[in-house]
Amino acid sequence: MSTKIGLDFGTHQTKVCIVDYSDKRNRRYLFYRFKDLEGKERLTLPSAVQVNKDGTLSFGYTDERNALMVESPIPANAPRKPKEPQLEKYSIFPEIPKPIRPSILDEKVPLRENVVNSLSDLMHALKKKSETAGKSFKQRQKEAREQFEKEQQLYVQKCLEREAKVEQNRLAVDKKNDELRQKYTNDLHRYEQLMAEKRKAKPQVYHYFKQTVFSSGMKWEHDISAMLVSVWYLTYIFFLLDKTYGTQNLIVSMGTSSGVSSWETNKRKASEIMLTVYDLIERVYDHDMDRFLSATVDELKSVTQLVPFSPEAKEEIALFVFPEAIANLQPLALRKAFAGGLNLLIDIGGGTTDISLFNAPYGDDVHVYDYQSVPFGINSIRSNGTEPHFSAVSRVVFDFTNKLERYASSIHVPVKEVKKIANKRNVIFTGGGSADTKLTRPYQGFSDVIRFRERFFNLMPTNNIEDDVKDEIHVLSTALGLAMAREDDSNIPMHSYIQLFDKVAEAYAYTGTRNGGERYEHGLTDL
Repeated sequence: MSTKIGLDFGTHQTKVCIVDYSDKRNRRYLFYRFKDLEGKERLTLPSAVQVNKDGTLSFGYTDERNALMVESPIPANAPRKPKEPQLEKYSIFPEIPKPIRPSILDEKVPLRENVVNSLSDLMHALKKKSETAGKSFKQRQKEAREQFEKEQQLYVQKCLEREAKVEQNRLAVDKKNDELRQKYTNDLHRYEQLMAEKRKAKPQVYHYFKQTVFSSGMKWEHDISAMLVSVWYLTYIFFLLDKTYGTQNLIVSMGTSSGVSSWETNKRKASEIMLTVYDLIERVYDHDMDRFLSATVDELKSVTQLVPFSPEAKEEIALFVFPEAIANLQPLALRKAFAGGLNLLIDIGGGTTDISLFNAPYGDDVHVYDYQSVPFGINSIRSNGTEPHFSAVSRVVFDFTNKLERYASSIHVPVKEVKKIANKRNVIFTGGGSADTKLTRPYQGFSDVIRFRERFFNLMPTNNIEDDVKDEIHVLSTALGLAMAREDDSNIPMHSYIQLFDKVAEAYAYTGTRNGGERYEHGLTDL
């Protein structure tokens, strides 16, 4: 008998939801229980692969007792060693020129100032008399002395001022240099601490391999490809499932972090991963999990050959791949979970946030208009704060509504009318991040915030879900949605804005009144 599972292969942790058909009238949804290092059952398995001392791999949890300890390579974003400071130099103040002693102060008073002995003496005396305006020698000498003394006093004052400036500059420069030296010492100490931490031997553990495979622009600084690590990690999970259900009996509904433009590419990648997983389990290891776990990394590298994608091979293993951004929609729509008009769903996971724009005009049928995934999940928020997450989600929502407004403008619908369709609409939060009220906020006109954990639990098939998982339903929602999804991923049933506006022309042509005289403005009010 076939068993369908919803596989939420997560950046941070992985969840598996199993559909139990034993009661044909009332199917149940069970979640696989993984065991941690202490043997306790967990609903999630951390997305981590550890290299052990003997070269084998272990999955999910880090065990330093058995881990291969390695000195991590210095990452590209490692801190740079601070440069020694260029110390400030003392300013140079010009010397103050000394006053020159007048020569008259060294001359002797003539015995008879007015006696002349010759014509030349007469001419000299007349000239000097003209220059001194009739002043006597003593008067002139006194004035010169007083002027010289004033200049000396001013010189002393200026010298004192200069010395004060020199001292003030010296103190300021010394203070600045002390600050530069201290900052350099602190920066150097911090740098050495960080580098020592980065160089310290740590367990060889691979993280973020799923996000690297399915998200563009992610860096992977390891000698083993993220694709291979993803294959081995999922091989471990499917070996666990194989024990109970048999891989040949599984129908797998898998999610990927994708946008409209990347879904087909990511569907092929996911298919190649799963085809290779089945090849390892069924052909290479012949369903022997112990042989797989005892294989070294080098042995695994030699036997793991990526199986190329083909529609036939994908169909043979009964694999269906859906964007995680819309995995929750159909199950919720079947339970009349969505209000009329446009809805925005934001699924905040460990590594990514998936966003979709849709409406459910008939309650149980979802019309998806756009969806996108951004690499700003809980891990990014913990490392970089909330602003990059908010900015990325805001850009996606703006892009959604901007496309809507551009199309409306092309058919001459006023922008003010278009804005009404995204005014006071639902913004629904799911995923692990939906439990954090700081992350669940309005975006543009989507202001009616609904948290899956708080308001949607009663809309899920709670009678069909184990009681002890209900508090974790916001984390398990994607796996549950995938388990409930249709078995057809040949195309995502996208709707265009043309269909969204198909009643506009008729609505604008209508000139009557309804509801007590209110003008019927446009067909968008029907959403």
